[in-house]
Amino acid sequence: MKKPVLKGVAAVEWAMTLLAAFRLDDGALSLHELSERTGLVKSTVMRLAVSLERFNWIVRMPDGRYQVGSAAEPHLPEE
Repeated sequence: MKKPVLKGVAAVEWAMTLLAAFRLDDGALSLHELSERTGLVKSTVMRLAVSLERFNWIVRMPDGRYQVGSAAEPHLPEE
């Protein structure tokens, strides 16, 4: 008997894709850079960024770029 195929939630997968776009040696990234790294359109990146920022997974800098927030730091690989 085959196991049922479970489908995930697209928005969660997109948010995880956005978080995975940050690399250990990155500083802050622009909306354009995040869009290029993820393959998501800028409007989607912006909406995801607003939600992730609300929970401190990412932080929007004064210049409009984004960096990893305090909620994500414990989950980063050790150097």
